[in-house]
Amino acid sequence: MLLSVLIPVFNWDIRMLVAELSEQILGLGEGLNRSIEVLVVDDGSTDRAIRDLNRSTFDSPKFGVRRAWCRYLENEVNVGRSMTRNRLVRESKGLNLLFLDADVLPDGEGFIESYVDIINKRMENFICCGGISYKRCNKQVEKEREFYLWYSSRVSVRPAMIRQMVPWAWVFTANVLISRELAIMHGFDPNFSAYGYEDIEWGIRLHKVTEILHLDNSVSHMGLLSKEVLLKKTKASAVNLLRLSCLHPNEARAIRVFRYAQFISCFPRASLIALSWFITAVFLRCNFNNYIMYILYQVDKMLSVGIAIKVQSQSAAKR
Repeated sequence: MLLSVLIPVFNWDIRMLVAELSEQILGLGEGLNRSIEVLVVDDGSTDRAIRDLNRSTFDSPKFGVRRAWCRYLENEVNVGRSMTRNRLVRESKGLNLLFLDADVLPDGEGFIESYVDIINKRMENFICCGGISYKRCNKQVEKEREFYLWYSSRVSVRPAMIRQMVPWAWVFTANVLISRELAIMHGFDPNFSAYGYEDIEWGIRLHKVTEILHLDNSVSHMGLLSKEVLLKKTKASAVNLLRLSCLHPNEARAIRVFRYAQFISCFPRASLIALSWFITAVFLRCNFNNYIMYILYQVDKMLSVGIAIKVQSQSAAKR
């Protein structure tokens, strides 16, 4: 099989994504569409209604004739993003693997075809990143999600020529193609079980063994977060950033928030926690313009990492 499209899902309705992928795959013609599969693994979703909807997508007559290449599996319990992606690799049949997040939609009608062209041109082990956008998001979003759309559109969206300058820093598993052999040799680190940085850590390791190619074949990220959820996930990601810094200290120093967090970690832990509490309260309760909200968010992110560094150093001192 030429290509496996791998989608981990947790509490998200994937019907539109699967429908659009299926339409594109079928449009490739009989010769190619039989060599492409779509594989979804639900990572212990807690929303039973959404989980049942996703199951029904693969049981419907629309997909029944293509059941051989449309598969849906479930983890019994939530095991995290890294372990779920590793399972997707094990369960897949394709010589090449396209990782997509569940909450994305292709920006172009030739999205799959573009990746097939890349596969046909590159025979050796490779990794290719198409990038993300917010083109298909409704710009009239809920008030609580406006900041996330504004922020992510500015920090996560770059053309391929910019991403290629520091290729490992832009390996987003929301949209990345990799050869099967390379994915098996260099799986996701299962120790990255919480939110964030597991894809960047993966990208750093891959960058040391192969070329990372960036191109403009984007997907729109539809999963806009509220300020509260964004802050919660950001705070949780501090542990993973610290883990990344232990594994790849040189690359971690290139991450600005980590450098600043190292500097402030010399201050008392109680002071950092108190300041973080204050910044969090202001960020969540006030509606300043987006630039001020951005500064508050970045300061709180830095404080979260600084607190994690402080906790780690104090724990090491007790041993």
